[in-house]
Amino acid sequence: MCFCAHSSDGTSGEADAAQAGGGRRPSESTAQASTPKAKPANKFFAKRAAPRGRLGLRWEPIGSAQPAVGEQIVHPTLAETLRWKTEFTPDELDAFELPDLFEDSYVKTGEPGSKLKPVKYFKPIPPRTFLQG
Repeated sequence: MCFCAHSSDGTSGEADAAQAGGGRRPSESTAQASTPKAKPANKFFAKRAAPRGRLGLRWEPIGSAQPAVGEQIVHPTLAETLRWKTEFTPDELDAFELPDLFEDSYVKTGEPGSKLKPVKYFKPIPPRTFLQG
């Protein structure tokens, strides 16, 4: 069953509707149909979903002892930032200009013997996949 307006000659009736003043001209309706409207961004979802796609966007503390396995990334700016922030946007991560990261990479923060900046190690959290949930 069709709910569109057909004229007696089998056309869609757009011209009849436009002449009657009840609708758009055919050129207007086709111009708007060919340009899709951009959906407004869901800021909450974008903020939560972005940090899951790339290694290095999220970090977790792994203790004060140096890991037995893995490669230490020596990066003073990242080390200082990890003391107060562990989630980054892709642009923030790119700004660090890090070498290739691996799941067993780690960063040392703090200074030995310092009470104000105790030594902590951080590793990147692998991005979630659909199978991991």
